[in-house]
Amino acid sequence: EGNLIMLNALSTQPQILTPDFILNLLEVRAALAPAYARMAFALSSQALVSVLEPLTRLPDSPEAFSRADQDLHHQLTLLSGNPIFTLIYNGYRKLSYQAGLDYFAAPEARASSLDYYKGLLQDALSADAESAANRTAKVMRESLEFWRKASISHGREDETSTNA
Repeated sequence: EGNLIMLNALSTQPQILTPDFILNLLEVRAALAPAYARMAFALSSQALVSVLEPLTRLPDSPEAFSRADQDLHHQLTLLSGNPIFTLIYNGYRKLSYQAGLDYFAAPEARASSLDYYKGLLQDALSADAESAANRTAKVMRESLEFWRKASISHGREDETSTNA
């Protein structure tokens, strides 16, 4: 039971942010992001150029990437023209930032996202909504897989240190 408001409230409770909970949020984002990206690029590719250009020059830190990723997805929902996407995203926006700090602690996650942002910029410059949606779907699948592997690895480390 609950509603979207609960997700933001949960972001203040670090013990709730288990790997499985974050995985569930990523699955929701993976289902929605290609749709709102396609719509945003179809309606506002020129506006997205100015959103994406600064993302190609981010400082190499988890904080910068987490904030940028959060802001990008928020802008995509706004520019999609469908306010329901924004309402849903805002429901877990704080959680997205918190989880992003862990996710982007890995240099390979930052490198992957930087490539994603550069690719999206090219999609915006060419007004290619379909490519943006496909690129977003691919990156969402990859981030889910990365999170799963990191969670399994982290779980094994916890078991090893507990058994020692």
